[in-house]
Order: sequence, then C-alpha cells, then structure tokens
Amino acid sequence: MPADKNLILFTNQAATVIAITSPSVDIGMGGTPITHPLVARLFWAAAAATATLSLTLEGSFDNTNWRQIASGDIQVGAAAESQEAGLRFITRRRYVRGVLAGAVATGVTVALMPASRSAPEMAAG
Repeated sequence: MPADKNLILFTNQAATVIAITSPSVDIGMGGTPITHPLVARLFWAAAAATATLSLTLEGSFDNTNWRQIASGDIQVGAAAESQEAGLRFITRRRYVRGVLAGAVATGVTVALMPASRSAPEMAAG
C-alpha cells in the first residue's frame, strides 16, 4: 500500500539543531487500531557531520493540546549514504505531528504509513 500524500509530515526538509514542527495530520477518529500500528518512515539525503537527528511524534484529540506519543534518535553522518529509519506507534489521538531537531541534514522526508513486515517498495504492483 503506497503512502498517502496526505500523511506527509516533512518533505525535503533541511533539519537543523533548532526544532522544526510539521503541520498536523488527521489520521481519523479513534487513532490507530491496536492491531495496525503506523510507522513514521524517515529518510535523509545528506548530513553536514556525524550527529543525532531526533524525531518526536506528538498526538492530539482536538488539534490543540499536544502530547508526546513516540520518539527516536537516528545517527546521521557526512560519509553515510542516504538512509532511512522507522518509528512505530499506536495512539488513540486523532491528530499527529512531528518535531524534528538535532542535526544539520538535508533532504529529510517523514511520512506516516501502515506498519508492515515489508517495505512498500517490495509490494507487487
């Protein structure tokens, strides 16, 4: 199942040490089913130096009162090729947004998609 364009938190973002907050995404009333978590897939193209890129996911029932629902730190480096990482989560909150900080990295994309045992690129089409 390909990622829904409406579930993009960040796209081609230049992440810096200053926290950047994405627009909120409506994942639907009731949040995620317990048996079907979502994953925030984070990709980056390049980093200025070896550092830690931090992704925090926040959830809200009303799109105003935000609470942390998941977080993860990803090591990025100047010598590393383009990479990806995933952050699985389950929430009962309807709205989700991301907060990205901690490293100077370019080409950062974060998208929400159903968690599965295989990547969408491997799906038969």
